[in-house]
Order: sequence, then structure tokens, then C-alpha cells
Amino acid sequence: MLAPILISLATLSPSALAYEIKLNSDGDQLHWEQAEVVYEVNPSGAHDLDEDIVLHETQASAQAWSDVSGVQLDLVQYENDSMRTKDLHDGVNLVFFDDEWTESSTLLAVTYLWSIEGGELTDFDIAINSRDHDWGSEGDTRENDLRNALTHEFGHAMGLDHAEGNDEATMAPSTTTGELRKRDLAPDDIAAMRSLYAHDDLYRPPAGCSVGALPLSALTSTVWLPFFLITRRRTN
Repeated sequence: MLAPILISLATLSPSALAYEIKLNSDGDQLHWEQAEVVYEVNPSGAHDLDEDIVLHETQASAQAWSDVSGVQLDLVQYENDSMRTKDLHDGVNLVFFDDEWTESSTLLAVTYLWSIEGGELTDFDIAINSRDHDWGSEGDTRENDLRNALTHEFGHAMGLDHAEGNDEATMAPSTTTGELRKRDLAPDDIAAMRSLYAHDDLYRPPAGCSVGALPLSALTSTVWLPFFLITRRRTN
């Protein structure tokens, strides 16, 4: 199994665009080729948040990316709570709390992506570290803000890599407790989305069709990529 590799910050002028699109081993940009990506949320776990708040904050995190003007891609939350647990690469795009976290304890969350030839994404799973970190929804400096972290992770689910050196960007690779800045996309993040999805030739399924739960037999994984958000100490 591949393990996440910690990435250090580089120096770059905040005014410069630092966004990166993740590439597969053939140099193709990771991307979705459908205009609607359905995901499920399992709001249960070892956290002190009301499950309705988890669902609301998750939806708001995804909506930040869907609301980028000129972008032909929508993240759509499945209407019912999911009871699914950790089952990576099962054809279902799932957001869930992991109470038995096995990655580094410094990581807040990890996004797992799978793609096929050409860089087309087929599946993502976002695991939230509920073993080592406290979660909140109001910017308490003793807690990690769920929407702040998930907005970052949904960026990875869209194919975006870390924006090295731009601490103002949602895709900056680290955060602190109480930070809310990643809730709102920076120009860097918006430019990244437009570079991938500002066109009108994405496949839109007929009304009533679900594109969020493909049968496993339809998926041929050529790459597995973990992404993550790491905590850092507060400086104030």
C-alpha cells in the first residue's frame, strides 16, 4: 500500500498563482469527464458534532467548488445518510470519519483517488481523522473546522494538488486549529478549477441516472493517489 508523503512549504509570492493539477504516471491531468459527481456521507463517528451539522458542512464544502463561475462540474450529495464504512475503491465516492486511523497522527484527513487511462477519475474517498483530532464547525481555536478541512479535500477530489507556497489558497497543504480561511476559495483555487472544467463538453447523464455508484467491475484502476491535510502549530 502506498503511504502519504509529507510535503513541505516552498516560498512563493502570494500574488502568483501556485496551483497544481495532479498528474498520473503518464503525465495526464486527473479530471472528471462527467458534469455531475455524486458522493455519499457517513456522518457517524467519534466526534462531538451533530450529524445534521456534519451533513450541512460537507455539502457547503463541496458547493464551494460547484459554485465557481464558468465551471461545468457539480458535486452532488446523496440525499440520504450513508451507513457505508471504510471500503476504499468500491465505486462509491464516500466521505467518512475514521475512528481507527492508521495514517500519521498529524494528518487531519486523506483523500484517495483512482483513475483510468487518460487521467479520468473514477472514484474518490475522503477519510477524516477522528482518532487524533477534535472537530468543530464554528472556528473554535481548540478544534479543527470541518468545513475548512473538507473544502480542501474536495479540491483534491476534483484533481487539484497542493498549492505550494500560497498560504491564502484553499489548497495550501497545512492548517491550524480554528482556521476558517480554506472555506472560501482563493483566486488560485478558482483558476485551478477553471483550467480543468471551464468547457461545455462534459458528459451529463439523463435525468434520474446516478453516476456516483459505478459497479466495481466497471472500474479499472491505473493509479491510486493519497492526498492529505497536515496540521501545524499555531503561531499566535
